[in-house]
Amino acid sequence: MFKQGIKRNGMLAACLLTGVAVTPPALATEALQGKRLSDAMGVAQAFQDSIAVCREQMEKYDIEQTYAANPELLGGIRPGEPEWPAAAALYGDMMKAGCDYDQAVSEDAFARTLQEELSGDDIDALVAFYGSDLGARFREASLTANVAANRATTTKVDDAEVYKAFNEKLQALLASRPAPAESSRVVGSVQALPTADAAVALSDRIMQDVAAGRVAEGFELGFPHVVVTREQLDTFVVQVTKQQDSWDDRFGKSIGYELLRNDTVGDSMIRAVFLHRFDQHAIVWWFLWYRGSQGWVLSRFAFVEDSTTLFR
Repeated sequence: MFKQGIKRNGMLAACLLTGVAVTPPALATEALQGKRLSDAMGVAQAFQDSIAVCREQMEKYDIEQTYAANPELLGGIRPGEPEWPAAAALYGDMMKAGCDYDQAVSEDAFARTLQEELSGDDIDALVAFYGSDLGARFREASLTANVAANRATTTKVDDAEVYKAFNEKLQALLASRPAPAESSRVVGSVQALPTADAAVALSDRIMQDVAAGRVAEGFELGFPHVVVTREQLDTFVVQVTKQQDSWDDRFGKSIGYELLRNDTVGDSMIRAVFLHRFDQHAIVWWFLWYRGSQGWVLSRFAFVEDSTTLFR
């Protein structure tokens, strides 16, 4: 953010260079005409002065003000913590490094532009002027004025406020983006639960949200432990959410749920069976857990409106 201010200082210096001069060089015929005038104007000295002023301003930079607008500026390190002085110094060094531009490239562009915009006679006359007593005095005054102008240059708005506004708008923009759908999961990314009791307890917790009409929240709790992709889970949640309105119309209000039983097959599979109760009907839910090498993972889950399946 502050680097924009640095660039403005650099551009200002370039604009003011037209009024800067040093002792005129010998009129070597092999030298570029623009370079002769550039040297006479003291472009190199003005450039170095501008960098010095920029570094001077960076020494005064209020990092705590910037931190107030962006607490994550230094990776979460806060004022008063042991690492703060070193982190602040690193940030200061970075800001000062932003003052360093390629002087040779800048001078070359400046000289070539002078040569393109002025005739040979114009350049000769200007070089002669800078060689006069008046030209020498003008040179010194221009160098001093250039430094003063750079020191006086400030942004029209507070940097911290600009950064804060930018960050708020950026976060709003990011929040408006649709969440990317995961078409696959990396093998081993599913988090296994340590015991069958923990698996049944999580099933029960999901059912709490389902019975309360919070299907998305409930299955979000289960996602880290279920062997389906994000896209598959989202599709299932949309399906159940659409069904909920139908259930309310057909079966009345949801009045809770109950764990009916835990069916087991050997030591490696368990199915937690729940009854989602309404005023006039009940829906069966079940969660199938499998114990692999890492623990228990949610292999499948489903709901059935036909509660007679419980008697088969």
